[in-house]
Parts: sequence; structure tokens; C-alpha cells
Amino acid sequence: MLLVGLGVVWLLSTADVVDPNWRVLLPAALIVVGSVMLLLAGRGRAADLVGTGTLLTVLVVVAAVIPANPSLRIGDQDVRPATVDEVQTRYSHGIGSLTIDLRDVEFEADLDVEASNVIGDLVVRVPEDVALDVDARVGVGSVTVGDRESDGFGARLDARVPGDGPTIRLDLSVGIGEIRVQR
Repeated sequence: MLLVGLGVVWLLSTADVVDPNWRVLLPAALIVVGSVMLLLAGRGRAADLVGTGTLLTVLVVVAAVIPANPSLRIGDQDVRPATVDEVQTRYSHGIGSLTIDLRDVEFEADLDVEASNVIGDLVVRVPEDVALDVDARVGVGSVTVGDRESDGFGARLDARVPGDGPTIRLDLSVGIGEIRVQR
């Protein structure tokens, strides 16, 4: 019954009828399932809700790593701007691969780019001549900038890479997956 209720809320949310706070709603549902499991444990029936509890636990973990306003795109997204005007200051993705290829852009001034992905890969390709100032974080996974790497839980890499051209400042984050900055 709880899953039916969550499904109805999800449907109403998709139809823009309600705007639930999933970061509150999902943990509350998990608490309800856990409490009912404790009550049923005395009767030997707690196992009936193990599947529901497991599903809610996965959803709570995913909701915890989703940015506040995610694009929630699913699949692969390749972005290849040709000019500085086409470069966005913010890119976000839901699940899958997000590749931002900046190699065709001729940079004349410093630029800030922020990019995030909830689950999957985030790849940023930059021109050979630009300098880089990278702040990259992954909840679980790895970060690679050139020949530098950090991996594991809470992997983080702050890297400065010299170049002859302007500086591209990259603020990158992934919940679960991998970040790669390549030339």
C-alpha cells in the first residue's frame, strides 16, 4: 500500500499537480516500513516487507546524491559547443554519461564551467593551450585530471594545470561514477 501511495505522489508530481520533497518523503516512508517491520517481527512476519524496505533504501540513497534541481536526463549526453557563446556556465545530468567537449572553442578570456552528474561518467575535454583550475568531487568513484587521480568514497581532486591560454575553471561533481578531464 505504501508503494501505491508513493506511486500516486510520483504521478501527481509528474503532472505538476503537487511538488513533493522526495528528500523528506522517501526517508519518512522508510521509517514507516522499518517501524512496521519491528511490529511484525514479534509475529514472525517481518520478512514480508524486506523487499519494500530494500527498494526504499536504494531510493533514499539515490535521492541523497541527486542535486537540488537535477536535469534528470537518463542516457548519454554529448555537448560540443563551437563558440564561447555556446558554452553554458552550468551543465547537469541525471543517470548515464555526460561529455562536454570544449576542444573546438577558441577561448579569449577566463571562463567558469560547473557540471554535475548523479550516476555515471562526467567527461570534460579541453583544448591543449588553456590553463585549468579544477575542483572535482565524487561521492563514490574516481576523478582523473591528466595524470593525477583520486578514487574511493568522497574522492576529491583539486588540480592546477598550466597553459599558454586563458584559464578554464571547472567545478565538477558526480554522486556515483567517474570524472575525467582530458586534453
